[in-house]
Amino acid sequence: TICYRDGRCRVPFCCASPLLHCSLSLPWNPSCLKLRMAEIGIAACLCLMLAMAAGGALGSSPCDDPSVANLPFCNPDLDLVDRVKDLVSRMSVTDMISQLGNTAPAIEHLNIPAYQW
Repeated sequence: TICYRDGRCRVPFCCASPLLHCSLSLPWNPSCLKLRMAEIGIAACLCLMLAMAAGGALGSSPCDDPSVANLPFCNPDLDLVDRVKDLVSRMSVTDMISQLGNTAPAIEHLNIPAYQW
């Protein structure tokens, strides 16, 4: 039984999800406060990740450099598969291996910057 501050009581709605139960409860229910705080924390983390992703997307593109701007992998009108094939065909085996880790050096001849994930 759930009792409210004004003295009203009710039998809780039985369901599989505690979040649905909390959506039917009053906000000061202690068991629901923890769930609501968790929801707020998850939402804050998602917002932070989206902001970080958008910030990374705003960086300069390797295709901004005139020395590679006319290469097929920089042409957005081409099919993605064709662009990837062109880019990979221009990389040496050493270049490809160097890009497999979370720290990768720049590939100067393609204007691809170094990165650290």
